[in-house]
Amino acid sequence: WFSGFTKCHTMNLSKLDTSNTESMVGMFKSVKNVKDLSSLTLSNTIKDMSHAFLRCNSLTNLPDLSLATNVETMAYTFAYCKELTEMQDL
Repeated sequence: WFSGFTKCHTMNLSKLDTSNTESMVGMFKSVKNVKDLSSLTLSNTIKDMSHAFLRCNSLTNLPDLSLATNVETMAYTFAYCKELTEMQDL
């Protein structure tokens, strides 16, 4: 979806509907300059979040992950998120 948006610095995802989304594989992969994705609302339909935030080097604020209750796969979801210092319970 947004993979490779390397020049993007801000994203307002409050109107993005994930209610029918099962796969977030690579959705924000290499979105290197965005710090805040907390406006994204996840749903309980998501099953695969592999590589979803891979190489999001500047990311400091995540969406509320507690709503994604049916995730089965999270391989490398937060790999290389160098600025991410804390995360709520998954």
